[in-house]
Amino acid sequence: MFIGRIGFQQNFQTGFLSGQQKTLSRLQQSIQQSKVQNNKDTFTQSSHSTIYLETNKGVNRLTPLTTEPIPCRLLSEVHPESVIKFDKPSGFAQHYNYSEEDALIYQYYKKNCYKSWNVTSDKFVMTENSTEEEIKNYTLKMVEVGMNQFVRDSLKDTLTKEELENFRQELIKNGVDDEIDWWEVNCDSAYVTMGTSPEYLEEDIDYICSRYVALKNRIENQYTGEEKEKNMQILNEIYNRNIEDFVSYYAKDVGSFFENLGQSGVSEDMKNSLNAIIDQKIAEYEDYIAQNKNFASISNEEDTWLYKDDIFMAAQLRKSMAASKGITENIDAKSKYDYNHSSKFDFSEYLQNNVKGNITGEDSTYKTEKEFSYSLEDLKFAGIYANTMQSYLDVSYWGYSNKNNDIALGKQFAEEFRNIKSITSKLNIGENLKKTIEKTFRPFLNKLMDKIDKGIEENRKDPLLNLRLSYINRIAVFNAFSV
Repeated sequence: MFIGRIGFQQNFQTGFLSGQQKTLSRLQQSIQQSKVQNNKDTFTQSSHSTIYLETNKGVNRLTPLTTEPIPCRLLSEVHPESVIKFDKPSGFAQHYNYSEEDALIYQYYKKNCYKSWNVTSDKFVMTENSTEEEIKNYTLKMVEVGMNQFVRDSLKDTLTKEELENFRQELIKNGVDDEIDWWEVNCDSAYVTMGTSPEYLEEDIDYICSRYVALKNRIENQYTGEEKEKNMQILNEIYNRNIEDFVSYYAKDVGSFFENLGQSGVSEDMKNSLNAIIDQKIAEYEDYIAQNKNFASISNEEDTWLYKDDIFMAAQLRKSMAASKGITENIDAKSKYDYNHSSKFDFSEYLQNNVKGNITGEDSTYKTEKEFSYSLEDLKFAGIYANTMQSYLDVSYWGYSNKNNDIALGKQFAEEFRNIKSITSKLNIGENLKKTIEKTFRPFLNKLMDKIDKGIEENRKDPLLNLRLSYINRIAVFNAFSV
C-alpha cells in the first residue's frame, strides 16, 4: 500500500511542522524558524548552478538557457498580453489536473530559478531513532523544497509565452534529467499527511495511487539492476511511511467522532477499509497500464520528454482511465454551496446541503472485501456527517431563549433524525455505517444538551435579558424522541 500527494501551499511552514511534532520533538523551534525566515527572505528567481550537457544512458541532461541569473520581475514590468494565462485554480486542483504547461514551468523553474539552502540529507524518512542532526537537515530540506514549490507558482504571472516556447525548444533538443527528484516526491508525499477533507477523499486516493503507479512504471522502464532496486526502495520507503499517516489521520479524525459517542472500534474499521480501498485502486491502475501502454497519448517525438515527468504521467493516467469509464468531470468542477441555517438545530437540512455534489448515491465503484466495514462512499459520508454534527457541538449556546415546552424540542430532534435516516437510505449508505449513525443519536443529543445547559448557565449571569434560565428537561425530550 502506497500513497502520496503534490502541492505545498502557503500554510506549509505551520501545517507541515505542526504535523511532524511526533518526529521533531528533539528539534528546537528556534532552529527551524530562524533558518526558514533567513532563507525565505533571500528568495529570488535566479539560477542556482550551471547544469552541463552530458549523456546518461543515451538521454541528454538539460543545458541552461543562459548562465546569467534570471531577473526577478514584478507584475508591473510584464506586458499582460505576453504572459501565460492559466484558467484553472491554484493549489491541489491545479496539480490534480496537471498539464503540459505545468510540466514546462516545473522544468523551467527547476533549471533556472531553484533556490538552494545548501542543506544536504540522504534520509527521506525520519524515525524515532533519527538523530537531532538528521531531523534538522530533513526538516530544512523539506521546507526548502516546499518554499520553492510555493514560489514556482508565481512564475505563471511573470513568465512570458516567448520564454516558455524557447525553453520548450531546448527541452526538445536536450531532453530532461534522467534522475528522479526524490525530494520533490518526498515533499509531495508528506503534504498528504497534513490531512484531507471528506469531500476530496476520493480525489486524494486517486492522486495518491496514480502518482505511485506512475513512478513505479517509470522506474521499471528506465532503470535496471541495482539502480532499479535502489529507486524502488526509495519509492516504497517514502510512500510506505506516509500511508500510515494518511490512513491513520482520516480514520482517527472521523472515527473519533463516533467513538466519543460510544461506538468503539470505528477508527480501526475505517483504517482497515481505507487500506483495502487503496490496495484495490493501485491494482486497478497497474492493470490499466499493463493493457494501455500509451495511456499518456504522447505521439509526437518532440514531446517524449514528458515521459520523465511523473506528475504529468500520473495526471494522464487518471484522465485516461476515467475516460475509459465515461467519466469527464474534473476536480475543479466540484460544486460548492453556501448555507444559511434555518434554525439552531437544522441537522438534516445542513447535512443534505453538505453532501450535495460530494456523495453520488450510486453503488461504490470500489467495494471492500466482506471483512471490511466501509465503502469509499461510506467513508466520505461518515466524514461529512461527523463534520456537520460536530459543528453543533462546537458553538456556544449563550443567549439560548427557547422557553417552549421541551416536549416540542424532543419532537423536533426526532424529526431531524428521521430525515437523516431518509438521507442515508437514499444515498445507499452501507448498513454498518447506518447502524453506527443511528446508535449515536441519543448520545449526541446528550452532548448537545450539555452544551445548551452551559449556555443557560451563562444566561443566569444576566437575568434581566429575559433568556431561558432553567436547564433542559431531558426526560421530557427523550420521552418525545421517537425515531
